[in-house]
Amino acid sequence: MDHWQADIARMDMKNYLGIDNRQDIIDCALIEFYNEMNHAAHKMKLKDTNFLSAHGMHHDKNYSSAYDIAVVSYHAMKLWTF
Repeated sequence: MDHWQADIARMDMKNYLGIDNRQDIIDCALIEFYNEMNHAAHKMKLKDTNFLSAHGMHHDKNYSSAYDIAVVSYHAMKLWTF
């Protein structure tokens, strides 16, 4: 991405989200990602799963049971891209 394209993208984010600071934009995007992942977990009826990290490394509020991982794996196996 060229610098001018990055500037346009940043300005779009500023206009859409009302924030200009790069770290605030990243934090906002991560929170939205966590919300989407937890919503997907809820739709799959996972009861012992909560996502609060995008990197998969340890976080006290990021957890999943063996059963929930099996359910996610079952759904993933249905996808031809998996």
